[in-house]
Amino acid sequence: SGKGCAHSVCGLVGQIHFDNPENPEGHPEWYPPRDGEYLGLNVNNSLTDRIDQFKPAQGRRVLWYTCGPTVYDYCHMGHARAYLTFDILRRIIEDYFGYNVLLQSNITDIDDKIIL
Repeated sequence: SGKGCAHSVCGLVGQIHFDNPENPEGHPEWYPPRDGEYLGLNVNNSLTDRIDQFKPAQGRRVLWYTCGPTVYDYCHMGHARAYLTFDILRRIIEDYFGYNVLLQSNITDIDDKIIL
């Protein structure tokens, strides 16, 4: 609907409009949060296929959720890669750019026998 996001979470993550007739590439319009502080970090916005300035919703506070591994069998080094990669990125964002990051990651423990 051209009215953007009607949910309260949009104040935290920005707004998305899906029916922008002025955008010939078909990408939805992206309205980033206004209250965040830009500290020189640019990111690839896969929604709009552009490079955008990274601004958190509130000042320098970054709330970050990422999926962890889906563990089917015994542990191996590949499981650690997810945690290592995002820990390195978190440290760069905190130590180099000066953001305050709260990183949440999960582990999916699934038993294939319950899936039909």
